Amino acid sequence: MFAALQPDVLVICAGAFAPSACIQDQSWDDFSANWETDVKASFLFCRAALQGRLKAGSRVVLISGGAAFSGGPPNSGGYSGAKQMQMFLAAHSQKEADRLGLGLRFMALAPMRIMAGTGVGQRGISSISAYLGISPADFHVIEPAYGAIASLTVYVAPLGPGLFAAFGLPPVWSGPEA
Repeated sequence: MFAALQPDVLVICAGAFAPSACIQDQSWDDFSANWETDVKASFLFCRAALQGRLKAGSRVVLISGGAAFSGGPPNSGGYSGAKQMQMFLAAHSQKEADRLGLGLRFMALAPMRIMAGTGVGQRGISSISAYLGISPADFHVIEPAYGAIASLTVYVAPLGPGLFAAFGLPPVWSGPEA
């Protein structure tokens, strides 16, 4: 890819769905799916950038997830750990880029909300709701523990080298009042 493109910003936002089974019902392949996709893709692109395949001034953004902070639900396998590893990988890659004087910026963004109305969001809501034995319509009741249902448009504003601010529009829908 880098032979054909020299992006100023490389966003890694691809991965596997989190498993939706109790730990005891998952195979290692189920449990490690997010490590084998999300983390592996992030690692390969960070490694390529550190090997000099991006020009100085380029930014690498890894899309992580709020489950890295909350731990996510117990039926999500290795998803939360994979999301945390993406944040470690961005930090470690930044330190290495600085050590090598590459002029690259690495960062991880971790959206804290499950976004209803998206394929990934709806699947997460369905999975967590089923695990907890509630209907997806009642999911808003557990927002403090597992995230909020909302659609949010996020904008990132550069503030200087390696610094940014993320802000969004108010939720389009956040469920009925509790």
